[in-house]
Amino acid sequence: MSKITYIICFLFFLTTVSQGQNKKEVKKNNIKATTIVDLENGKTLNNKKTVFDKNGETIEESDYDKDGALKTTKKYKYNKDNDVIEEEEFVAKTNKTEKRLYKYNALGEKTEEGDGW
Repeated sequence: MSKITYIICFLFFLTTVSQGQNKKEVKKNNIKATTIVDLENGKTLNNKKTVFDKNGETIEESDYDKDGALKTTKKYKYNKDNDVIEEEEFVAKTNKTEKRLYKYNALGEKTEEGDGW
């Protein structure tokens, strides 16, 4: 098999393994990121990238268009209970960033949700 075939198989394996796993398995296997790529006419194009923190939580997701150009990036921040407290979304087409904040009570129930306060 050619070198590119090995790379594609490896990427497919990583994507399949990480997408089929929960955050506990991502943490256990020390997976830092996954990338999904498409191969078109000999070109490798990004499709989606996900980055994880040490707890297996998603801290960044990037989506790409059919040409491999960035469409959106979402970044997440968590509290000590691993609840999302901040979500930031960048839209490449408009070059704008939107931020949403979340608050939780002592029981871990979401009590507030707002735009950037």
